[in-house]
Order: sequence, then structure tokens, then C-alpha cells
Amino acid sequence: MVTMAEMNNKMDRNTQKELYIEFLKKCTRNPNSAKNYSDFYRVNECLKILFQDNEDISIFDFYDAEEFNNIIARLNTLPKYIEYNEKGKNQYSNAVAFYLCFLNAKRL
Repeated sequence: MVTMAEMNNKMDRNTQKELYIEFLKKCTRNPNSAKNYSDFYRVNECLKILFQDNEDISIFDFYDAEEFNNIIARLNTLPKYIEYNEKGKNQYSNAVAFYLCFLNAKRL
């Protein structure tokens, strides 16, 4: 059974994703950026390694730029993330950087 807190978390996550996609559409020139930089499947996989006690973690659960900057530092030392990023020709680090820009823009 899904708890009310889990439902609210998913709604917040969906809202965060929608806002992020709008940010990408407005702040990037490439029409594919919204698609390319909003698929965080592999990044979420890596987050699950960092946060083993939370199998349902998503990048969209992070709302604070400073906290997320610390997460980026941890991702950058994770072998699985490094491997994905190298194979993806920095696609993942670029997407994560755009998400950080989004979080910073929301603070203003």
C-alpha cells in the first residue's frame, strides 16, 4: 500500500521534473535538450548506490543547490557513474550540471 507521504513525494517529484523541462526549453538552444537532459535513469541508478537505504530515490528529490552540489561531488567519485559518463561522452555530467543550474535559478 502506498502511503500519503509517498504519493506527495511523487507529486512533488513530477512537479519538479515539469519545471526542469520548462527550464531546459527556455534556457537551451537545442530542441532536443529537454529530452536529452531530463532522462536521469542512469544517474538515478547511481544515486541508489549512494543512498542504499532509499530504493526509490530520484534526482528530482533534490531541491537545494548546495546539497545537490555535494551529491555531484560524490557521483564524480563513483566508478559506475564515471563509467556511464565516459560511455555517454559526458551526457550524464552535462545533464547533472543543467539540473544544478536549474536549482540555482530557482533560488533567485
